[in-house]
Amino acid sequence: MIDTHVHLLDPARFPYPETSSGYVPSAGETGTLDDLLALLDDNGIEQAVLVAASVYGPDNASILDALARYPARFRGIIGIDPQQPALLDTFAEHEGVAGIRLNLTNDLRTAMAPACKEIIRRAASNEFVVCVQAGPAATLAMLEDCGDCKIVLDHMGRPDLDGGLDALRVLGQRTDTWLKLSGGFRIASDAWPDPTPQMEEAVAAFSPSKLIWGSDWPFINLPSPVQPEYASCLEWARKLTDADLSKNAGQLFWRQS
Repeated sequence: MIDTHVHLLDPARFPYPETSSGYVPSAGETGTLDDLLALLDDNGIEQAVLVAASVYGPDNASILDALARYPARFRGIIGIDPQQPALLDTFAEHEGVAGIRLNLTNDLRTAMAPACKEIIRRAASNEFVVCVQAGPAATLAMLEDCGDCKIVLDHMGRPDLDGGLDALRVLGQRTDTWLKLSGGFRIASDAWPDPTPQMEEAVAAFSPSKLIWGSDWPFINLPSPVQPEYASCLEWARKLTDADLSKNAGQLFWRQS
């Protein structure tokens, strides 16, 4: 199985930037590489995609370190400054870097959405995947005039945000768009770990071959004090679909046949 959404949070080895505009984890909210390796082994997860945590911004040192140490097991989705799109090209030949992340869910980063179009164009030219966390309407607007690019919609495409299911259905018609089954405990914490009708409708808008799964470990900044169990995250996804989530992820991030 492949987990396509885990974060590394290791302030002891990789201090958080003082200028971070993302959520700053509390002292107890950590997830080191050693922690992750143990977790994956305990749950029988063969590979994982390391996704840039917002607290690190464009500082990708922790991800690059993990990719260098475990090139077969991990792929990386790096953070990038949308105001400096040319920097993306410097990662094009870096082994294990599979794409970039654009986190546009708060007002500060949403204001930068127009600048993201150039980033998306450069990502496409480098054959990178672009993982987006944003309301469906904002994602649609951002993709206008961007041409062909592989887009992954983090956290179910956030059907709970502006645009909702109507915009998400439009995104589901796009050829190169994948829906990541992750963050269900954030979208509908009261119902967790059961899927909601809204989640089921979101999944129905996408071909089974365009569905992937991610745990969102290490479960920080939660809407409730109760942490989900790692295994329950995969069980939740299995309730939503019988698609071959691992094969889909391998083809997308490892370019497996």
